[in-house]
Amino acid sequence: MSENAKTIAFVAVGLCAIVLGLATAPSSAEVDETTLNGVNLTKAFDNPDAAKRLRIVRFDEDTATLREFEVAEKDGLWSIPSKDGYPADAAKQMAEAATSLMDRKILEVASKNAGEHDQYGVIDPLSPKLEPGQKGVGTRVTMSDAQGKPLVDLIVGKPVRNAEAQRYVREAGRDVVYVIEIDPAKLSTNFEDWIEKDLLKLNAWDMQQVEVKDYSAEMGLVMGPNGRPSIGVAWIRVPI
Repeated sequence: MSENAKTIAFVAVGLCAIVLGLATAPSSAEVDETTLNGVNLTKAFDNPDAAKRLRIVRFDEDTATLREFEVAEKDGLWSIPSKDGYPADAAKQMAEAATSLMDRKILEVASKNAGEHDQYGVIDPLSPKLEPGQKGVGTRVTMSDAQGKPLVDLIVGKPVRNAEAQRYVREAGRDVVYVIEIDPAKLSTNFEDWIEKDLLKLNAWDMQQVEVKDYSAEMGLVMGPNGRPSIGVAWIRVPI
């Protein structure tokens, strides 16, 4: 066989191999997102007791500033890091917030286009590209475990028209926008909702006596530690 014939034969065999490979290769067609309807979007979060930290970030359109609220448990004690570690009474509130994020079924796939995020109000408030007057910014809700691993990390957007219990949401870092049922009221950033208002937790039936001491103050001569008089604040007890 001549060299030309051998070359043609090798080329023919190579072409056949390529054609066969293409014919038997798995399809690379895009997955139909509508098949996700009914899928549990937050299935990785199946234990409310695992939730030890909740962070909620909102964006102020007028000032282009972030408003952040965070509550966390450490060594069995709840506090509000976003309020300088103020003690929190968050067990019940956290349980309600956790329950509101569990078992969230995908009702519809609204969009797969990142360019439409403003339309659904799911732009990430932590995006570095936000400017004053930016529209369509959502609320980022991140619930984490004791090690700081996110159990849920969603950007909650606008309510669905004619379905107030439903919201547009997307997972942080992903473009697909879903419709789910979620109650934002369970994700309160109101400081008073997370603290114990009755710090003393007194039971009226346990009290036997109440003593009120009323004082007034005025500037005057007071005796200093060295035994010499000096000008200072004099506290005067007012008889009741």
